Amino acid sequence: MRLSLPPERAPMIAAICGDTMVWKPSSLTPLCAVAVQNIVNKVTDAHGLRGVFCLTIGRGSTVGERMINDRRIPLVSATGSTPMGVRIGEVVAKRLGRRFVGLERDETYAAVARKRIAEVRRADDESIATMGSKRDEPRIPFGWLVERGLLQPGEVLSDPTGRWTARVRADGTLISAEHKGSIHQVGAAVQGAPACNGWTFWCLVDGGKRVPIDVLRRKLRAELN
Repeated sequence: MRLSLPPERAPMIAAICGDTMVWKPSSLTPLCAVAVQNIVNKVTDAHGLRGVFCLTIGRGSTVGERMINDRRIPLVSATGSTPMGVRIGEVVAKRLGRRFVGLERDETYAAVARKRIAEVRRADDESIATMGSKRDEPRIPFGWLVERGLLQPGEVLSDPTGRWTARVRADGTLISAEHKGSIHQVGAAVQGAPACNGWTFWCLVDGGKRVPIDVLRRKLRAELN
């Protein structure tokens, strides 16, 4: 289930119930989380309870998603942004076949919450779907395309118009005339531009058509997921 509790209450309730807990902080504050965990370890070690509270660090799109989808974790308590709460509620609700679970000792507040929940009208999945950020997607180095055999050393890439070409090197870089470097550096250099997105600039020929190498990156990302 998913509980909406003040962050300082949830760990204590879990411990009182005899449960262990894995907590994941914001990926923006990993050092603060490590510091807090070290303090907790001193207390638990003094009572022979090491392992009751455990820490994991990572992005919500990777580590967080694994946690909320892992059926070995029966209870998820979350505090954070509205989009995060919506996402966790959606996943956990599907796991349990429930829409709302809550704990509240204040009867007045509980009554207000029940009234508010009763007025909620379910939206279809398409309406509540959110667009993922590209920054949250797994990073795929260009060299992986060479390592996985999707591109071969010596293979020639071109821009969408065919005006510029570059050759793939075994170390995951490109070379075009006197220009050498990453797909972005070489793309910018041949154009005389300050910057370039090499994934959409450089193309390979597939079925007689020039296709951005980004299609290969998307293929690898799909395999990782």
